[in-house]
Order: sequence, then C-alpha cells, then structure tokens
Amino acid sequence: MAAQSGLHEFEDSQITRALALYDAASQVWVLEPATMPSRPTGAGRLVTTAAGGLGGMGLGILLVCLAEFFNTTIRRKEEIEQLVGIPVIGVVPKMKEVVGNQDMVSS
Repeated sequence: MAAQSGLHEFEDSQITRALALYDAASQVWVLEPATMPSRPTGAGRLVTTAAGGLGGMGLGILLVCLAEFFNTTIRRKEEIEQLVGIPVIGVVPKMKEVVGNQDMVSS
C-alpha cells in the first residue's frame, strides 16, 4: 500500500512539473513567421573548393619548408668542411654491388 501511495505522489509531481512547463511555453508568441530563403546562403562551391585547395597547398609548402629547415643531414664533403672548419682528408666512396644480374648502388 505504501508503494502505491508513493507511486501516486511521484505521478502527481510529474504532472505538476509538466503543467508548469506548459504554462511557461504558453507565454511565448511568434513575432514574425519564418520565411524560406530565395537562394542558398554562404560561400559558393567554387569559392569553398578554391579556399580549401589554396589552404592545403599553403600548409604543404609550410611543412616542406619546416622539414628542410630542421634537416641536419650532411650530404657533401663541402658541408662538413664548412661545419667543422677543417679540410676533409678522406671519403668513403659509393661502391657497386653485383646482385644476380643486376647492378645496385649502395649508399
């Protein structure tokens, strides 16, 4: 019996809450009805595509420049001479390896 009375009180509180929300909603008026736009809004497809392409190219160029800037690889003997300030007295040459019938250059 106590459970049923608790259930009725819960239902009554739910109904009271719903009525309070309904009263608040009835205080709203439509000042101006919505109208359908005559044409789509926003940037056109061509402008959006061009902006995306240019932005992607710019980001790609920036990444290439950053990668080149932070690259510390020494490729030529002149670079090491300039870096350490003394002449290079020896270089390990690139050698050809014969693998089967194909020539391969090892680096």
